[in-house]
Amino acid sequence: MPKVETMLCEIIPERQKGSPLTQRQFLKYLSSSANQPVHPYHLKLYQNMNHPLTDYYIDSSHNTYLEGGQLKGTSSTDMYIRVLRLGCRCVELDCWDGSDNEPIIYHGHTLTTKILFKEVVEVINEHAFKTSDYPIILSLENHCSIPQQKRMAEYMIHFFKDKLWIHPEGDVQTTLPSPEQLKGKIILKGKCGLEECKDL
Repeated sequence: MPKVETMLCEIIPERQKGSPLTQRQFLKYLSSSANQPVHPYHLKLYQNMNHPLTDYYIDSSHNTYLEGGQLKGTSSTDMYIRVLRLGCRCVELDCWDGSDNEPIIYHGHTLTTKILFKEVVEVINEHAFKTSDYPIILSLENHCSIPQQKRMAEYMIHFFKDKLWIHPEGDVQTTLPSPEQLKGKIILKGKCGLEECKDL
């Protein structure tokens, strides 16, 4: 019991020794480092980050843009900010043709709200490396026409600039670079047919 009393005095210096905790003090204790579910030692990076990217588990988000349900929920750029600030390193963008040649993001063929691709890319650029310097992977679920894919590429080049990782042309490397080598980079992950990709 003396150890607990000493710990409480360190966490809550305004508390008088031996007195019961107030509600505010109890909440302060609950959110303190002494009550973390993970030992603080393990919050520090201790793995070797020089293996190929494929050797690691990556904290990922599915339908990142959704605040609510998948059928009628709200799509929001705030969700990208939230998951990136929580340490997520792979986010999903469900891309669809929008009006006025402006690609949009939403859960296709549902009643979810739509947000502009441009706004999402801008938010990702601003918040990508606030929590960690390790790479961000944008998982593009691309349903856009070629003209709108070109618009998407323009936005990503404009906002990400040299942060955008581009595989060296002619490089036949069979493994991806390491997280250490990709620090500060944004990686695009997606599919397209060879014929479609030639024109982008």
